[in-house]
Amino acid sequence: MKSAVKFSFRAVSVLISLALTFCCMLVQPVSSAEQQYISLQEYADRLGYLVNCARADAGLKPLLIAPYLTECANIRAEECCEVFGHTRPNGERGIYIVDENVLFHSAAAENIGAGRTTPEDALEQWKDSPKHWEAILSPDYNYTGIGIYYDPDSTYKWYWTEIFVTADDPISDAYMPLPYQVIPKCSGDLTGDGNVNCFDYIMMKKELLNDFHGLNPLQKESADVMADGSLNISDLVIMRGYILGKFDHVPMTIGDLIKSK
Repeated sequence: MKSAVKFSFRAVSVLISLALTFCCMLVQPVSSAEQQYISLQEYADRLGYLVNCARADAGLKPLLIAPYLTECANIRAEECCEVFGHTRPNGERGIYIVDENVLFHSAAAENIGAGRTTPEDALEQWKDSPKHWEAILSPDYNYTGIGIYYDPDSTYKWYWTEIFVTADDPISDAYMPLPYQVIPKCSGDLTGDGNVNCFDYIMMKKELLNDFHGLNPLQKESADVMADGSLNISDLVIMRGYILGKFDHVPMTIGDLIKSK
């Protein structure tokens, strides 16, 4: 794996001699708007998890959630509040929101729903529609994005959109949806329990080895303990050193590494 940050083994050996101190940089409290986004994202991930459960029951592979498709689905969900249907307010087909220049795909489909207040009810609504259920159980699709929009003053209040695509090339930031959204409490806390330990290290190692795509976007941000905007082997080295007490804080930026030489 190509590392975004290069440093010598000698520098690492010097850093590993630092004194034992465990501390985490706590995440700032989220605003009400951010909390609403996190809640809706948790709903979206849960719906994605339920979709994969249905696919598993049918003997199909799970769909990975691609953040770009989620952005598209969120736009479509808001548009469905204005014009409910598979046609966008500008007259285009809804699925055309997926730009081939951003994500090349050979096939795509869109599910929309409205009025249901939970992921379970939204899935049930689609299950009652043969065309929607056909898209969910299609073996051709491998990536998805789920959008939710809520407007208490609108006709249906809740709007749900799921976009499916067939992509030949892997999408690097895609992840496996979980039944609930894990919200890290500090840098390196991938399990969401407020501690950084071997369980977090194992999760990061599996992600880097592509054993599974299990980290959601918040977990990936927390796993970037090098604070360089990417998840790579350097983060694994820093995480291990921190857990063993060789580093006194995370995130450990490249500036911190240079100063501590």
